[in-house]
Amino acid sequence: EAEFYIKGNIEGGNAAFKLGPPIVLETNVELKANKEWTEFSAIGKGKDVRPLIPVETLYPGSTPNIYFHQLEFHTLGGNVTLNGRVNWQPEPVFDLSIHGESIDPGVLLPDWPGRLNFQSRFQGKFSGGHIVASLNELKILGRLIDLPFTLSGDLTFLDNRPKLVDLDIRAGKNQLKLSEASVKDSSLQFELEVLEPEILWPGLGGRWRGKGSVKPIGSSPAGVLVLEGNDVTYGNFKIESYHGSFACDSIDTQKCSARVGLTNLVVDGEVFPSLSLDWKGNLKNHRVRADLVSSTSRADLEFTGECDSDTWRFRINNASFDLENNGIWRLNDHPVNVFVDHTGIKPFKACWAQEDAKVCVD
Repeated sequence: EAEFYIKGNIEGGNAAFKLGPPIVLETNVELKANKEWTEFSAIGKGKDVRPLIPVETLYPGSTPNIYFHQLEFHTLGGNVTLNGRVNWQPEPVFDLSIHGESIDPGVLLPDWPGRLNFQSRFQGKFSGGHIVASLNELKILGRLIDLPFTLSGDLTFLDNRPKLVDLDIRAGKNQLKLSEASVKDSSLQFELEVLEPEILWPGLGGRWRGKGSVKPIGSSPAGVLVLEGNDVTYGNFKIESYHGSFACDSIDTQKCSARVGLTNLVVDGEVFPSLSLDWKGNLKNHRVRADLVSSTSRADLEFTGECDSDTWRFRINNASFDLENNGIWRLNDHPVNVFVDHTGIKPFKACWAQEDAKVCVD
């Protein structure tokens, strides 16, 4: 069960305040306050608590200034303290300092237990139905899923949408940096370094580095990512080096391309010196080319595909095998249509020929 309480002092002339509507589920709340509502407390206990309970004024017009002194929230196993002021006239403007101690995200997200402290200054205003606000000097420090965790930087909200400006996030030896490229195109750039990938994906090993950018809907390209890795391991797979690039022309049309190259791929002890993959299109309509080289053979594959919620349909246009001791085998009677759904691969027939010899799979 989760517990929370709110207590503190509010000063604002002759204004009265109320708590509500409570954002609380399956929770009993005990509320105490003096007649003027300048001092109050709220205590609750329940199975599902969604903090915080908003404080709203009943008579904002009569209160040009409101001051919060040590307004304390007890939630998520810790405490959040709020100090600052709100000016209601001529338009709402706020300047608040926020400090949190011993916050446990695991109360709401069981897979992300931790103990975090944070502090920031929250400033902004409401104008014409829009909010312009910023979290300045944001700092979060502690442990998350039993790892050292830090987050620092600034976050702004513009046109009722969050807009990342500069954030540095570290969990153990993993790091993610986010920054706004420019005000003109509002693109978000990021850099990624993962030295402990098993934290993010159990069983995954190696070192990963990447960088890229994301742009709003309607921009071109909408997203770009370049990712590199070394000494990657997962189960029976090992990769000496990895390089991949991804780009989407538009989020609306989902026209994307991807190129992946692997060096010295090892699967169950079998070594493949290289594997390359080239993807163009989207899930509904795409074209894929792949090239795999082993110590004794080489395989080339090309197909076009269509995918919906139930079925993946693809047409194999080329599938050739160059075997060291058996020559080159090429796909005969192409294209070959293949259907895959939740039950598996539907029956199909494909044949490969070499001179007068022929081998079929049915």
